[in-house]
Amino acid sequence: MSSELDTTYLETLTNRESEVLKLLADGASNNDIAAALYLEVSTVKWHNAQIYEKLQVKNRRQAVTRAQTLGILKANTSSPFQQIQHKHHLDTSIIAEESLPHKQDFFHQSFSL
Repeated sequence: MSSELDTTYLETLTNRESEVLKLLADGASNNDIAAALYLEVSTVKWHNAQIYEKLQVKNRRQAVTRAQTLGILKANTSSPFQQIQHKHHLDTSIIAEESLPHKQDFFHQSFSL
């Protein structure tokens, strides 16, 4: 994702692209999206490409982040996929430094075998 967004040429997403984007944000696969919207997988991939181009990104994660930043899509922590990501982030951020092995302990254990 480029660091600067050129909003001058930012195109509006179609209704179908918005639907696809919402499903991408929920963590749906191309197959899931195709089934939900009664589309062929190749059509979903085409919509993805259109979304990426319009949002000036390279992948689905960047598309969701960019859409949230622009206010096109609000952050959704209620979907199972987002809950897993959110929980994982919280779990890794609360690890106490005391619980991590100290360098001296690691060095001593490694060479005292």
